[in-house]
Amino acid sequence: MDVYNSADVVMCDGVPVQWASKLLGTPLKQRLTGFDFFPHFNKHCAQKNYSVYFLGAKEGVAKKLAAIYQSRYPGIRVAGYYTPPFAASFSEEQNAVMLSAINTAKPDVLFVSLTAPKQDIWIHQQLQYLNVKLAIGVGAAFDSEAGSLKRAPILMQQMGLEWFYRFLQEPGRMFRRYFIEAPIFVPLVMFQFLSTLSCKPNSGSHRN
Repeated sequence: MDVYNSADVVMCDGVPVQWASKLLGTPLKQRLTGFDFFPHFNKHCAQKNYSVYFLGAKEGVAKKLAAIYQSRYPGIRVAGYYTPPFAASFSEEQNAVMLSAINTAKPDVLFVSLTAPKQDIWIHQQLQYLNVKLAIGVGAAFDSEAGSLKRAPILMQQMGLEWFYRFLQEPGRMFRRYFIEAPIFVPLVMFQFLSTLSCKPNSGSHRN
């Protein structure tokens, strides 16, 4: 909660979050996923001559992504890329290696693809040590743009079933996220909804 509340910008990545916002009376206009945001913002960086750095994803993905974007967006400045070893959390030594690689490259924008919330926690903890102007967590956008992960069809995205498509692609990795962790979201939203109802004044007319 502290990590997300302290961020400068928090985007609505999932349709269930958008549904919950409407239920709670604070509707979000639209969903903006890392899949959608990432390529558009890289195009913007190319136009503005901002340098970018890619941190994360599987071995070879960031390198392939850099080559794809340098071809797609002529003039884009890819300051570098780094793929850390897979781990639930990084040691001080591993963090030191990543920080050194990024700060040596001096990018304007750092894109982090380490899955949520791991990537967001890492950015929150390391931001004060990073020599960048902007750090953004983009989930599995590296894999999608590099062609190693296929997105759900548009209809499934609109119906809020993109998570199920992801699960079918990676059932072993996604089972815990979608069937153990994610369901906790539902009672939390309902509790907040019922709390707002109890706080509303009774309606009706009143005469002295």
